[in-house]
Amino acid sequence: MHIILVGATGLAGSRILQEATARSEVTRISVLSRRPSAVQSDAKVHTFLHQDFARYSDELVEQVSTATACIWALGVSSTANVSPEEYSKVTHDWPLAFAQRLSQSTIDRPSPLSFAYLSAIDARSDEKGLLYQREKGRAENDLIKLAISENNCGRNLLSLLLRPGGIFSTGSWLANRKPSFQEQYILQPLYRLLNRLVPSSVISTEALAKSTLDLVLSDEIKMTQASSLICSNTHLRRLSEGKVSVSALPWQ
Repeated sequence: MHIILVGATGLAGSRILQEATARSEVTRISVLSRRPSAVQSDAKVHTFLHQDFARYSDELVEQVSTATACIWALGVSSTANVSPEEYSKVTHDWPLAFAQRLSQSTIDRPSPLSFAYLSAIDARSDEKGLLYQREKGRAENDLIKLAISENNCGRNLLSLLLRPGGIFSTGSWLANRKPSFQEQYILQPLYRLLNRLVPSSVISTEALAKSTLDLVLSDEIKMTQASSLICSNTHLRRLSEGKVSVSALPWQ
């Protein structure tokens, strides 16, 4: 199976990439990244160094068109010092642009392309609240609309909207960047504490990677008649633990 991974050098994406290379059913991983990933030497990994995530050439789309799933793990931390315009561009505009290009591919697919978007536990479907809640919610809404649009008829694209809680690293730090002071000394210890006290509010990189791959690689997903899924942090954790089946998730 061929999958696309966008954002393979971040906290979540780097662990998803590691998990994907370990899966026997994954035969090719097309990575779109601004810089090489740590495991790019793996025979399965084909890295496309890409700088403008608002535009995708016909040549690039053709090279990844045989993929059955795309995992969008590229994002900006809600605590990052970026302008609202930049945050909106990365969080909403870029994934929508790529999903649209992939959905327009003329390749004959036996089942829709699964587009898994890493959102946030408290994304707002009403597009209200804090900036990240609004923009994550807006991206979710537009990916749902894209999946059921008249042009796609709900069958060229399946939108999987994943809502992880606070993400904490397990094992070695795989992201290509060093953790910030806030991440290393405040957020990561806090999330590990919450994992014991309020587990529904956080998720480990290991559990997130496993649940994401379990979802996009499942045979059950090929048979669904739904066009989208909003998968909560609790569902992601339960999926990683084998406590819920893909077919039992809240499909729309």
